[in-house]
Amino acid sequence: MQPNILVTNDDGPTSVGVIRLAQSLSKIGHVTVVTPESERSGSGAATGPLIGVRSRVSRIEMDGVEDAWTIDGTPALCVMLALHGMFDRSFDLVVSGINPGANCGSSVYYSGTVGAIIVARNLGVSGLAVSQMTSFQDVHGQSNRHDPADEQEWEAAAEVARMAASSVLSESPTHPVAVNINVPNRSLAEMNGVRRVPIARHFGRSGVKSVLTTSDADPNSYAADFEWGTPFADPDDTDDGVVKRGYVAFSVLSHLDDHQHSGNEFLAPRLSTLFGPTADT
Repeated sequence: MQPNILVTNDDGPTSVGVIRLAQSLSKIGHVTVVTPESERSGSGAATGPLIGVRSRVSRIEMDGVEDAWTIDGTPALCVMLALHGMFDRSFDLVVSGINPGANCGSSVYYSGTVGAIIVARNLGVSGLAVSQMTSFQDVHGQSNRHDPADEQEWEAAAEVARMAASSVLSESPTHPVAVNINVPNRSLAEMNGVRRVPIARHFGRSGVKSVLTTSDADPNSYAADFEWGTPFADPDDTDDGVVKRGYVAFSVLSHLDDHQHSGNEFLAPRLSTLFGPTADT
């Protein structure tokens, strides 16, 4: 029996990346595509309100894909609804992408591409987030150009995604995993290999400043803009450094965890005063 693969993204249903991804994964399983209706870049793992809100779900046509849908919500919401039985089937794997723009370093916190697989992993299903460098400077996984489709090596990234998906499906990890994959914008023949690497401390540009600009029409109305500094030069042994040197970079993302080495020495004593001398700290 073919595995059921859920495909999503944060760029919407017309993105070339998600179409190429779905077509490639259709070679190894039954693919159901569920994307946001429109671009939701930077949405992270946000779902929006879940109580008292009815999401609009629409069936769409997608080249080479029999089962494609959109939802008026974030990638995380797409995954949450699908994994809770919206299509009367379970899924063996969630694959998010292909995002035009790398999601390395601090962009992992904001990326809707990555947020989708965090939700999948938390719901017990392994996930792969697949992003590809662009020819333009990426800022938190977002390209300076809205649609660099004509300059992307989509087929190479889709092949990397298919091979990674085949590996996870065949290995059946004991615990669900969330794997962040970044692919150079090169053909497979031009890539240097694959590396498992730690996530960079930074990503994008340094010296970022947010600026308020007043409106001539309304003195109480402002526009907020970012002023971007120079690109970070992350170490060669991080996800950002490795993918820039032509390697496929992947990192296995951890669960939320409590850091025992910080907080207990100052938070617990102060908070315990609320409960008296017998408080358990």
